Amino acid sequence: MPREEWGPWFQALVRELAHDRPLPAALFSAALAENRRWEGPDRPLANLPAPIVVGDADFLLNTSRISMAAQVLGHALNEIPPDLLRPTPELSAQLGFNGLGTVGDAFARRVEGFTFRNEEGDATALVRIRREVEQQQGAPIPGPVRNFSHAPPVEFAETSPPDEGLAPAPPPGSEDAPAAAGAEPHEDAALPKRHVQAKLLQHDGHDVSDQPMAPAQAYRLRLHIGSRSQGVRIVASAALDESELPQSEDGHPLAIAYIPLSRLDEDDAGPPAPQRAELKLPASGDSTPVEFALQPGRDPTRFRARIVVMFANRVLQTLLLDANATGLLQLQEENAYQPTLAPDPKTRPAQIAFVINDDLQGRPGLATLTLDSSSFLDSGSLAAEIAAISVMMEEANRDAMGTTPAFDDEDAVRRLRGLAMHGSALLAEVQRAHGVAPLAASTHVQLVEAVAEAFFPIEFLYDGEPPLPDATLCPNARAALDDPAVHAGCPHAASENHVCPAQFWGLRKCIERLPARPPAARQADAGGAPLPESAPAGRLGPFQRARVAASKIARAQMDAQTGLPARVRASVPQVTVATDWKDWRRQVSAVSPDLMILLPHSLILADVPNMAALEISLSELPSSSIRTSYVRGTLAPGPVVLLLGCSTALTKAPFLNFVRQFQQAGAPVVVGTLAIIHGTQAAAIAARFLDMMDANAAPRRFDEVLLDFKRRLLGEGHQGVLSLISYGHASWEI
Repeated sequence: MPREEWGPWFQALVRELAHDRPLPAALFSAALAENRRWEGPDRPLANLPAPIVVGDADFLLNTSRISMAAQVLGHALNEIPPDLLRPTPELSAQLGFNGLGTVGDAFARRVEGFTFRNEEGDATALVRIRREVEQQQGAPIPGPVRNFSHAPPVEFAETSPPDEGLAPAPPPGSEDAPAAAGAEPHEDAALPKRHVQAKLLQHDGHDVSDQPMAPAQAYRLRLHIGSRSQGVRIVASAALDESELPQSEDGHPLAIAYIPLSRLDEDDAGPPAPQRAELKLPASGDSTPVEFALQPGRDPTRFRARIVVMFANRVLQTLLLDANATGLLQLQEENAYQPTLAPDPKTRPAQIAFVINDDLQGRPGLATLTLDSSSFLDSGSLAAEIAAISVMMEEANRDAMGTTPAFDDEDAVRRLRGLAMHGSALLAEVQRAHGVAPLAASTHVQLVEAVAEAFFPIEFLYDGEPPLPDATLCPNARAALDDPAVHAGCPHAASENHVCPAQFWGLRKCIERLPARPPAARQADAGGAPLPESAPAGRLGPFQRARVAASKIARAQMDAQTGLPARVRASVPQVTVATDWKDWRRQVSAVSPDLMILLPHSLILADVPNMAALEISLSELPSSSIRTSYVRGTLAPGPVVLLLGCSTALTKAPFLNFVRQFQQAGAPVVVGTLAIIHGTQAAAIAARFLDMMDANAAPRRFDEVLLDFKRRLLGEGHQGVLSLISYGHASWEI
């Protein structure tokens, strides 16, 4: 190699290694990558021969990858006592982590979910972390545990560059062609975006996608996922977000659910049954196709269906397939979700996924998606059951004002019995399509909202026999809350003469609830800046900086000696109390709280009809003003928010949903209430939540922590915990 080529070639090699390529692949592709790089007008390299590398095959193909270097570094950081890892504020802000211990944990166990896209991004974080820790320790961080001393030395020989396996440069002017000289780099230059695409076929296979649908005619809908193809008219308005899919050279199996939302005839009981199919999405290129039976009603312009894209039965994207005024089909992205999907022992498939929405008449609709079947409920009876559950929970919380009833209090048992009756009726609707056993056996459930403010109280589905009006509390009920194994062997488990709270889904299953994230909601403020994502990357806590506020009604809970702030200070080093919303916003920017506890009052602004607001310290914040600046500071990943106020989650019109808004504004996890809750009870729940947060305990999934918390507090008599729900990714740890 000519000496003048050494520098450019080495820079190209570093770029290739920073893209998580093994050393042999990086050596072979460095020259080719330099010739088509996007970074600027640098002179391309000559047609240099590529080297042959001889050495330990496992090291060259695996350990030489930067992701493996990150994993080794992560394990090394985990061996260092956490109190010795004190990153500078500048490094913490750059990395987006609360501490180097969190970095070590994330690198060691979640590295396959990371993307090393460029040499100026994630890749150099490894170097910065290593240098800082070594300076603090005064000694180098140990290298890989494995011993490669047996490996032969690495040798280089010159040969001609291989022609096979190297993709040609994309054609000029295409979506993936190199940018012009001086253009800004494009972080996704390697692969084109892929969209869900559809063709409308007659039964003879003739493509009629460019023609209006005929009334009540049977068609076939052929779907695939790929880069924009010529001749395909029906293309999703937004690409599928593949950033959270695990790295795989073989691609991924994805499930596609086709859920009709419109009736064939106005007299029909409901829409046609959903359909489900599997396709293979390769690492690049187009997926295999899938087909569904499609039939519009008498008026094709009223046709509407939902397309759901899933991996491991967890929803990635929902799309609306509907007809325009002329009867032509169109495909619009409805929501995109970012559940953590990297291979990890703590990331389990969701045995059940629910997609909820309200139809045009405001009635709840529920799509249920198991690993091998799907169904859709469009029934006005659901609304009556949901309303009854809401009334009963508000009654329970009112009765608890200022007191904590006994677990077996007569009124408490009466409410549990009534809730079980309604929860059993709701579950029976779902069971008609899927049977009893798969639903009862599931332990992890995902619920995504397709439409803002859609709601389904999955927490109150009841697995036991519907209790009779005179049913009594199961004698093993309290023990079953402490130990789920007790319920499995309980002789009263299938008795209609007993009610057991351990049978409610909210007290027996881990639930991941994600709010609707339509394209408009993924933009922050009027300027259109992208909203910071809260994709799971490690542990939330131990909490260091808490922000607390309360409404005028709950101000008694803020007493300096015995109130909520004093109890929070027992667990969190830095605690500040907001005097009003302006002060709250200033402190969010100044200290980046990692824990927020609000006991607000929800109301309708006096001079703005139908505009909901949260009140703290006589200061009102309109729902429309809940933006990132009120929720998330400069340090990632953002705060855990306990929003324990007057019905801050169940918000049918005219109320807006505060819990969803805090989550969408950048909080990784938000805990809210389904019904009005008294300030005394809210403060007690918040304080007991912190009591469970042991800074020295091993991290656990947040959904598992919340499940244990609810079971424990209900056993103490706090029926208000039945109305607690959380929004956020299930695999966050705390």
